[in-house]
Amino acid sequence: MRVIEKITRTLKWLTGSIVVAIFSWMIFLATAQLILRWLKVDALGWSDVQLRYLLLWYGLAGGVLATGESRHIHIDLATHYFPKRFISLIARGISILSSMIALYLAYLSIQFLASEIEGGSRVPGLVFGFEAPIWWIELGLPLAFTAMGLLFFLQTFLPIPDHVNDPVLK
Repeated sequence: MRVIEKITRTLKWLTGSIVVAIFSWMIFLATAQLILRWLKVDALGWSDVQLRYLLLWYGLAGGVLATGESRHIHIDLATHYFPKRFISLIARGISILSSMIALYLAYLSIQFLASEIEGGSRVPGLVFGFEAPIWWIELGLPLAFTAMGLLFFLQTFLPIPDHVNDPVLK
Protein backbone atom coordinates (compact mmCIF):
# COMPACT_ATOMS: atom_id res chain seq x y z
CA MET A 1 0.00 0.00 0.00
CA ARG A 2 2.85 2.41 0.77
CA VAL A 3 4.39 1.80 -2.65
CA ILE A 4 1.09 2.69 -4.33
CA GLU A 5 0.78 5.84 -2.22
CA LYS A 6 4.37 6.82 -3.05
CA ILE A 7 3.84 6.30 -6.81
CA THR A 8 0.61 8.30 -6.67
CA ARG A 9 2.21 11.09 -4.66
CA THR A 10 5.20 11.25 -7.03
CA LEU A 11 2.98 11.36 -10.11
CA LYS A 12 0.84 14.10 -8.55
CA TRP A 13 3.97 16.11 -7.61
CA LEU A 14 5.38 15.75 -11.12
CA THR A 15 2.11 16.78 -12.72
CA GLY A 16 1.73 19.71 -10.33
CA SER A 17 5.25 20.86 -11.20
CA ILE A 18 4.41 20.67 -14.90
CA VAL A 19 1.22 22.68 -14.35
CA VAL A 20 3.13 25.38 -12.44
CA ALA A 21 5.91 25.50 -15.05
CA ILE A 22 3.51 25.76 -17.99
CA PHE A 23 1.36 28.35 -16.27
CA SER A 24 4.38 30.43 -15.24
CA TRP A 25 5.76 30.40 -18.79
CA MET A 26 2.36 31.29 -20.22
CA ILE A 27 2.00 34.26 -17.85
CA PHE A 28 5.55 35.44 -18.60
CA LEU A 29 5.07 35.07 -22.35
CA ALA A 30 1.69 36.80 -22.43
CA THR A 31 2.93 39.65 -20.22
CA ALA A 32 6.08 40.13 -22.30
CA GLN A 33 4.00 40.12 -25.47
CA LEU A 34 1.64 42.73 -24.01
CA ILE A 35 4.46 45.00 -22.90
CA LEU A 36 6.25 44.71 -26.23
CA ARG A 37 3.06 45.46 -28.16
CA TRP A 38 2.48 48.47 -25.93
CA LEU A 39 5.99 49.62 -26.85
CA LYS A 40 5.18 48.99 -30.54
CA VAL A 41 7.79 46.22 -30.81
CA ASP A 42 6.83 43.04 -32.62
CA ALA A 43 9.55 40.76 -31.25
CA LEU A 44 7.42 37.82 -30.17
CA GLY A 45 5.38 36.97 -33.23
CA TRP A 46 5.77 33.28 -32.44
CA SER A 47 4.30 33.58 -28.95
CA ASP A 48 0.67 33.33 -30.09
CA VAL A 49 1.34 29.91 -31.60
CA GLN A 50 3.24 28.73 -28.55
CA LEU A 51 0.57 29.99 -26.12
CA ARG A 52 -2.15 28.21 -28.09
CA TYR A 53 -0.45 24.84 -27.76
CA LEU A 54 0.71 25.42 -24.19
CA LEU A 55 -2.94 25.87 -23.27
CA LEU A 56 -3.62 22.35 -24.58
CA TRP A 57 -0.78 20.93 -22.47
CA TYR A 58 -1.95 22.95 -19.46
CA GLY A 59 -5.46 21.51 -19.78
CA LEU A 60 -4.16 17.96 -20.13
CA ALA A 61 -1.86 18.33 -17.13
CA GLY A 62 -4.72 19.86 -15.14
CA GLY A 63 -6.88 16.87 -16.01
CA VAL A 64 -4.19 14.51 -14.75
CA LEU A 65 -3.85 16.57 -11.58
CA ALA A 66 -7.63 16.50 -11.02
CA THR A 67 -7.62 12.73 -11.53
CA GLY A 68 -4.84 12.30 -8.99
CA GLU A 69 -6.73 14.35 -6.42
CA SER A 70 -10.05 12.60 -7.24
CA ARG A 71 -11.45 16.02 -8.10
CA HIS A 72 -12.49 15.15 -11.64
CA ILE A 73 -16.12 15.24 -12.71
CA HIS A 74 -18.11 12.40 -11.16
CA ILE A 75 -21.29 11.31 -12.85
CA ASP A 76 -22.40 8.87 -10.23
CA LEU A 77 -25.93 7.65 -9.77
CA ALA A 78 -24.82 4.72 -7.62
CA THR A 79 -24.61 6.80 -4.44
CA HIS A 80 -28.28 7.71 -4.85
CA TYR A 81 -29.70 4.28 -5.70
CA PHE A 82 -27.52 1.73 -3.90
CA PRO A 83 -27.02 1.16 -0.18
CA LYS A 84 -23.95 2.76 1.43
CA ARG A 85 -22.25 -0.59 1.96
CA PHE A 86 -21.87 -1.02 -1.83
CA ILE A 87 -20.44 2.46 -2.49
CA SER A 88 -16.81 1.45 -1.91
CA LEU A 89 -17.12 -1.56 -4.22
CA ILE A 90 -18.84 0.53 -6.91
CA ALA A 91 -16.23 3.30 -6.62
CA ARG A 92 -13.43 0.75 -7.12
CA GLY A 93 -15.23 -0.75 -10.10
CA ILE A 94 -15.65 2.71 -11.62
CA SER A 95 -11.93 3.37 -11.06
CA ILE A 96 -11.00 0.19 -12.93
CA LEU A 97 -13.42 1.02 -15.77
CA SER A 98 -12.09 4.59 -15.93
CA SER A 99 -8.55 3.23 -16.02
CA MET A 100 -9.39 0.95 -18.94
CA ILE A 101 -11.03 3.81 -20.86
CA ALA A 102 -8.10 6.18 -20.22
CA LEU A 103 -5.56 3.55 -21.27
CA TYR A 104 -7.59 2.80 -24.41
CA LEU A 105 -7.54 6.53 -25.20
CA ALA A 106 -3.77 6.46 -24.64
CA TYR A 107 -3.50 3.57 -27.10
CA LEU A 108 -5.56 5.45 -29.69
CA SER A 109 -3.53 8.62 -29.18
CA ILE A 110 -0.31 6.64 -29.70
CA GLN A 111 -1.70 5.40 -33.01
CA PHE A 112 -2.64 8.97 -33.91
CA LEU A 113 0.83 10.16 -32.90
CA ALA A 114 2.46 7.48 -35.07
CA SER A 115 0.42 8.61 -38.09
CA GLU A 116 1.41 12.24 -37.45
CA ILE A 117 5.10 11.29 -37.19
CA GLU A 118 4.78 9.40 -40.46
CA GLY A 119 2.95 12.32 -42.08
CA GLY A 120 5.69 14.76 -41.14
CA SER A 121 3.43 17.79 -40.53
CA ARG A 122 5.16 20.80 -39.04
CA VAL A 123 3.99 23.87 -37.11
CA PRO A 124 5.65 27.14 -38.11
CA GLY A 125 6.79 29.35 -35.26
CA LEU A 126 6.31 26.86 -32.45
CA VAL A 127 9.74 26.91 -30.82
CA PHE A 128 10.83 30.54 -30.48
CA GLY A 129 9.99 31.30 -34.09
CA PHE A 130 11.29 28.08 -35.63
CA GLU A 131 9.05 25.38 -36.99
CA ALA A 132 8.75 22.05 -35.21
CA PRO A 133 7.00 18.74 -35.88
CA ILE A 134 3.33 18.73 -34.88
CA TRP A 135 3.80 15.49 -32.99
CA TRP A 136 5.77 17.39 -30.34
CA ILE A 137 2.48 19.01 -29.36
CA GLU A 138 0.42 15.85 -29.68
CA LEU A 139 2.82 13.92 -27.46
CA GLY A 140 0.86 15.33 -24.53
CA LEU A 141 -2.18 13.21 -25.38
CA PRO A 142 -0.71 9.73 -24.78
CA LEU A 143 1.29 11.01 -21.81
CA ALA A 144 -1.79 12.50 -20.14
CA PHE A 145 -4.09 9.56 -20.85
CA THR A 146 -1.47 7.07 -19.64
CA ALA A 147 -0.98 9.05 -16.43
CA MET A 148 -4.75 9.25 -15.92
CA GLY A 149 -5.13 5.52 -16.54
CA LEU A 150 -2.36 4.76 -14.06
CA LEU A 151 -3.83 7.06 -11.43
CA PHE A 152 -7.33 5.60 -11.86
CA PHE A 153 -5.87 2.10 -11.52
CA LEU A 154 -3.88 2.99 -8.40
CA GLN A 155 -6.98 4.59 -6.85
CA THR A 156 -8.66 1.18 -6.77
CA PHE A 157 -6.18 0.15 -4.06
CA LEU A 158 -6.29 3.36 -2.01
CA PRO A 159 -8.97 4.41 0.50
CA ILE A 160 -11.93 6.20 -1.05
CA PRO A 161 -11.66 9.98 -0.38
CA ASP A 162 -14.47 11.45 1.75
CA HIS A 163 -15.60 13.88 -0.94
CA VAL A 164 -16.31 10.95 -3.31
CA ASN A 165 -18.81 9.46 -0.85
CA ASP A 166 -20.51 12.80 -0.17
CA PRO A 167 -23.26 13.38 -2.78
CA VAL A 168 -23.49 17.10 -1.85
CA LEU A 169 -19.90 17.79 -2.99
CA LYS A 170 -20.25 16.11 -6.37
